[in-house]
Amino acid sequence: MEPNNDIEGQKKNKPFIIPETANERHAITIGDITYFRSEKLGVGAKENAVYKGQFKGQDIAVKKVGKKDVIEDITEIKLLMKCRNQNIVEYYHFESDIEYHYLAFQLCLTSLEKFIIDKKQREVILQGFIVNKRDIISDAIRGLNHLHEKHIVHRDIKPSNILLVQRHSFTKEIKAVIADFGTATEIDFDEYLKTISRVRGTLVWLAPELLGDKKPKFSKAIDIFSMGCVIYYVLSDGHHPLGDESLDIGIALKSYSTHSFTLDGISDEVEDKEPAKDLIMQMMHENKDLRIPIGKVLDHCYFWSKEKQLKFLEAASDIIESTDDHTIEHGASDVIGTNWMDRIDTAGIPGKYDPILVKDLLRAIKAKKHSLSVSSINRHFPMLLIHVYKQMKSHDKTLLCYYQSDAGDTRNLQNLIKEKERQIVTLNELLKKTEQELEAEVEKYQEVQQYRDQLNEKYREIAEKDQEIKSYSHQLQEKEAQREQENQEYQELFETMDRKLQEKDRELMEKDMELQKKDRELQEKDRELRQSQEAVRRYQQQALTDDHWVINKDEVTLTKEELGRGSYAVVTVGIFRGLRVAVKSLHTIIISNYNLALFSREMSISSQVRHPKLVQFIGATKVGNPLILTELMSTSLNHELQRNRLSNQQILSIAQDVALGLNYLHLFKPQPIIHRDVSSPNILLKPCSGAAGYEAKVADYGTAKVVQANSTGTVMPGNVAYAAPEAPIPDQHSPAMDVYSHSVLLMEMNLHCQPEMRISERTQQSGRVSWSDMKSLIQRGLDADPRARPTMAQVIEALKRMKI
Repeated sequence: MEPNNDIEGQKKNKPFIIPETANERHAITIGDITYFRSEKLGVGAKENAVYKGQFKGQDIAVKKVGKKDVIEDITEIKLLMKCRNQNIVEYYHFESDIEYHYLAFQLCLTSLEKFIIDKKQREVILQGFIVNKRDIISDAIRGLNHLHEKHIVHRDIKPSNILLVQRHSFTKEIKAVIADFGTATEIDFDEYLKTISRVRGTLVWLAPELLGDKKPKFSKAIDIFSMGCVIYYVLSDGHHPLGDESLDIGIALKSYSTHSFTLDGISDEVEDKEPAKDLIMQMMHENKDLRIPIGKVLDHCYFWSKEKQLKFLEAASDIIESTDDHTIEHGASDVIGTNWMDRIDTAGIPGKYDPILVKDLLRAIKAKKHSLSVSSINRHFPMLLIHVYKQMKSHDKTLLCYYQSDAGDTRNLQNLIKEKERQIVTLNELLKKTEQELEAEVEKYQEVQQYRDQLNEKYREIAEKDQEIKSYSHQLQEKEAQREQENQEYQELFETMDRKLQEKDRELMEKDMELQKKDRELQEKDRELRQSQEAVRRYQQQALTDDHWVINKDEVTLTKEELGRGSYAVVTVGIFRGLRVAVKSLHTIIISNYNLALFSREMSISSQVRHPKLVQFIGATKVGNPLILTELMSTSLNHELQRNRLSNQQILSIAQDVALGLNYLHLFKPQPIIHRDVSSPNILLKPCSGAAGYEAKVADYGTAKVVQANSTGTVMPGNVAYAAPEAPIPDQHSPAMDVYSHSVLLMEMNLHCQPEMRISERTQQSGRVSWSDMKSLIQRGLDADPRARPTMAQVIEALKRMKI
């Protein structure tokens, strides 16, 4: 796929927003680029984002950046087009709208950073792929070497900017490519930029020379330092050579020294560990001028094949034997210990061997090369290869072929040719630009000539118009005289209309006086109405103190059939005037003058309550322990829930019955009644012929309170498992408490389990309700804010609309 090279031209041709089109995949199309808003791959600096997308039928990565970063975007694209390489991320296309630029890049599998630290993602994304860390490092070095050959400094080499892609569509091999050229810069042949005012890049991956001076200079060496850190990061499974904390790394960089740290974090499973450490040390040298050039990194012995390593040791052994040079023995104890024969058997090898000499170890390896593997040699003597490599590097030109590739001799010439070609291209572009500017000037001159001719034509038209204006001036004077006459007529008409308006004002004043009279009459009617309401209120207040509900205790016969027992009473079956009734006997412990007065008040309230969904109050005794007589029901909701699981139809029927009863209490006049103890034991059932099989009624007014303007109520009334959050605060008691308890009751019937005692756990418990409409109603009723809960009338409407 060829990239789009006309970047600046595209921007000039798009002064307006390109319309976006969306589909069910949240796909946004900008020109030829489509990206998927729901498939974000990552977020970069300045809130720039990368999405998965498509360009001409191919999957791509789309970088979406704000237009304020236009200079960096164009620079990045131009550098990518200039340095196309198999180890540089591919650039495809560029689009923009009024707010953003959209850059289309090669879609990669993952970043090197995620590959190293995210084992789970590595197993999922790269399943079936062949991944070799040494190959990944080699690819990254080839990519950076290509940049440096083009005189480009990346300035932000780090694991997250090295991406992994499929090497070929027909293989399962992985290769690495360098990405994110937002901070990359071209430099001169002397490898140094002018003094810069601001350091770019990521702190923990920067070279130390960038942090020392206030106005630092930089060269290709900063990329080499960063790449050394990346190699260590790969071989140590995600560690930085200077530490794992950003602050520690920053401090170490400011006082950086090659001897101030070790590279012991490299995994023992890494083959050629010591050559790797030597290479990293050369790349991270504190003196930037002594760092190994990136073009020579792949010539280091760490990247040699096993065959090349063995041939090198054989060749070195031959040279040492022929020259009798003993420099190879410097530091021999670090390489072979006290006796190398403990690790290699010399039996069957002709000749004599000294167990403390490196040269004799090399002779033994040469003699046993057919039975010794390079891996076993490196395992027994991990320092041997790098020791011989360093000692023989300047010793004999015979081994020069091992220290540099064949292409190294011609690299400078090729670079010079490429640079000349680049200069020729630049000159051709400059010439083309000059020709375009000249053509533009010619076009502008022709446009000026056209404008001059048009101007002369306009002058002639103006002269003709001037003559017409003089003719129109005479006509205008005649029109002016005519308008004066019309104005006089309008004045007379205005005076006539004014007289009529004054008459209307007088009529309106008379109407207003009549309205004021009507208003006084309405106020008088309002006073009469308030007096009537006050009389009703006094009548109802008198009814509260009336003992018409009192029953003679001798008329009540208690049976031994106990229906239930609570914290303040026991309920048994009784006979009253031949009727089986439920009799609630209050415990002696709660009898007091205050409670008896409160009891009389509650019985007066209960005697006024009449509703088919409330258990009918019959009467009560006042002598001795009070007895409360109510309608006898068959069973309770709590008892039925312990026996069976209710169907959705039964749940909905019971919920509606309870809501109707509570709504009646909440709308009671002159003040609403709060039940304050809505729970499954206080919902009584009796069989009926309906589809649900039960009729439910609300029972137990033992804790009901009339809401007075200044009442304080009782602290924490009713069952704690059903109590609203505001229950312990008397000043906040309202009908919303019953709405909360009703929602807990709905949850108990749906889940067929006891409600949680803690409010937070109760809220989580509601999420287990599978009936979506019922779940929504329950969660609204469980809101911690009483004002946010629905009224009981709204609950009734919601239940009526609910589908089973």
